[in-house]
Amino acid sequence: MNKQFGTTTDDTPKEVTRKVSVAIIGAGTAGQNAFRQASKIKDDVIIINEGFWTTTCIAVGCMPSKLLIAAADRAHDANHSAEFGIHTTTQIDGKRVMERVRDERSHFASYIKKQVDSWPDHKKIDGRARINEQGLIEVNDELIAAEQIIVATGSSPFIPDGWADKLGDTMLTSDSVFELEDLPKTMAVVGAGAIGLELAQAFTRLGVEVTLLNRAKQVAGLKDDNINNKAMDCLSHELTMHLGSEITDVGTKADEGNKNAFIKYEDSAGESQQWQGEYVLVATGRRNNIKQLGVENLGVELDDKNRPKDLSKKTGQIGDLNVYIVGDANANIPLLHVASDEAIVQVV
Repeated sequence: MNKQFGTTTDDTPKEVTRKVSVAIIGAGTAGQNAFRQASKIKDDVIIINEGFWTTTCIAVGCMPSKLLIAAADRAHDANHSAEFGIHTTTQIDGKRVMERVRDERSHFASYIKKQVDSWPDHKKIDGRARINEQGLIEVNDELIAAEQIIVATGSSPFIPDGWADKLGDTMLTSDSVFELEDLPKTMAVVGAGAIGLELAQAFTRLGVEVTLLNRAKQVAGLKDDNINNKAMDCLSHELTMHLGSEITDVGTKADEGNKNAFIKYEDSAGESQQWQGEYVLVATGRRNNIKQLGVENLGVELDDKNRPKDLSKKTGQIGDLNVYIVGDANANIPLLHVASDEAIVQVV
């Protein structure tokens, strides 16, 4: 039998302001799907969210990145059409490229906003949730007892210690890069995983001078040596890559009145090198947003990546608690369709 918390019996502390069957924390893809599914079978369901009431995919993920890639593909095709007997001269309007990315992103987000706006106001709480020592959810001025909690708090970019302070406003992440008003002239991308690689290639095709750095001699997380080597060979024709490099320092310096970022690193041969340019896009992975939630008050122990040690990958359940972690928050398979399916499955 699942361990209960925040009991909804007569013994519930008097300060509890609300008792519900299901509380969903987070309103991304997983959270919204969980709310819709739970609402089909329970009347007393709430969803709590801090920040934008849309999804990572729409706001800072696959949708804006694919919009950027679409522009990059147009530029690439135009610049490589001579073999078809078509000779063109391209002129890239960086401000319009980035403006279109944001405009279309807002268009996509409007559908989500309309859906969220249709939900009853008393079932939506805008604020940061935290689970206290009693197993109750604290948010704003409320203290909520829930029979089941579904955690769908998503993830955030991982930034190495000290980099944000050292780089200041020259540092970008996948959460902020789409807010650029114009295409920069130069950019370093740190991290050759899926996010770093696709953004590096897109910006390169749009005329940005991009340098890609990665600690491993590997791209896109490819495990097969032959495939990885072939991928690196293909990408090297358009990307400046320094794979197998170890970054030793980052920071900013004034250069002819402008503040530029710099990266000091040792290349794969062990030689000291330095890059300097306008922006550093940090694409060193993402970490779930669980640590600040207070799940340790339920007796939950987190590992070095903020994942509950007693988390079932199959069900998303933490031990025998009636608490389930879904979507990017469980760091299992951070894909939109997986988050969607997980959210539906965990509603009981």
